[in-house]
Amino acid sequence: MLLADQPPAARKPWRKGTWLAKVSFRLETETAKEMFRPTPLDHEARQRLNLPMKTVRYFSIGEHNPLEPYDESEQPELYVDTELLTQIDHAASSPVSKALQTQLACDFIAGVVLACAGRSEELEDTSWETLQDSLLGRIIGLIAGSGADATQRNQLIADAISNPARFIALAENALGVKKTLIDSFSEGS
Repeated sequence: MLLADQPPAARKPWRKGTWLAKVSFRLETETAKEMFRPTPLDHEARQRLNLPMKTVRYFSIGEHNPLEPYDESEQPELYVDTELLTQIDHAASSPVSKALQTQLACDFIAGVVLACAGRSEELEDTSWETLQDSLLGRIIGLIAGSGADATQRNQLIADAISNPARFIALAENALGVKKTLIDSFSEGS
């Protein structure tokens, strides 16, 4: 929300009290209601996180352990530029907005996988049965789909350890990133 009036400018908020970001979209899976909601990345957040002013997104795992049972009150944060969130909100169902939302979901998953890379020793002796209630387990469930068995899910755990780039590529496939990006070039976007 703008805290003070700004000089009027085309396509920019200028009235005090104008909401700058009030967007809400979620990454949901069959086994989980919600994995994340974007957090507005405004001037104050950039200063607090020591980020440059042109940063568009930033992932913070915070105190969350992605291998422990997932507590929705301790969600990792995907900060997204406030102006970009506003644009996504204004055109929520447009092909461009859908493509950005899908890409942000993929960025969130990539952040979780990078956080898991620092816990590879913990992951080596882990199976699907012990991870299924964790954040990583929810992501594995999303990638594997409802028809996957424990062996296929355990292979995804191995990929998260030994080949995180492949794991992220599998997440892109599961999220349909290619289709949403191509669709974003359709007319009327």
